[in-house]
Parts: sequence; C-alpha cells; structure tokens
Amino acid sequence: PVHCLLLDMQMPELTGLETLQAVRKISRSLPCIFMTASWDRRWEQQMRSLEVVEVLSKPVSRELIMRTVGVALAGNS
Repeated sequence: PVHCLLLDMQMPELTGLETLQAVRKISRSLPCIFMTASWDRRWEQQMRSLEVVEVLSKPVSRELIMRTVGVALAGNS
C-alpha cells in the first residue's frame, strides 16, 4: 500500500498536479508532498484544493524530506 506521495512538479508524462488530481479521484486522504525547483504562484490554489501537505524547494536535503514525510504520516493516522 501507498502511505504518502512525494511528487515533483515536472515529470515526464504528467505534471505533479495532474498526477495528484488523478489520485484524488481515488483517495482524498493520501498525504502528498511536492518538490519543485521553480515555484509558480498559480499552483497555490490548486495545491490547497488538493490538500497538499507541503511544498519543498529543490535542492532539498534527505533530512528535510524524511522529517516532512514523518509529519505527513503522523497527520494521516
């Protein structure tokens, strides 16, 4: 089972937001964390409506990823 999604905004087939929109049709409660190297303020409303846990700016350390995943999982218990 999947317990948390870690998505990049720029992916080969779909954007991270398009992927999460598809996932939200199946599960509203699955926590999702985004990573991006280039933030676009137009994404904010979509991310709020899709209940994104956090957006991390690249480069991101492994420690920050692990801490953020821990918070996301704790909030989803």
